[in-house]
Amino acid sequence: MDVRFRYKVPDGLRPLLEALTRETLRSQPKDVIRFAQLFFDELQHHRK
Repeated sequence: MDVRFRYKVPDGLRPLLEALTRETLRSQPKDVIRFAQLFFDELQHHRK
């Protein structure tokens, strides 16, 4: 991959996606998109 097309990963994105991935694999939801939506809704609720 050409270096000109590398993107900087924003701070906090990697652990966020790792947490989502871990919970998705643990839960094995039938609807992954809905599961992710609920995951982020719950995360946002706890951050308020």
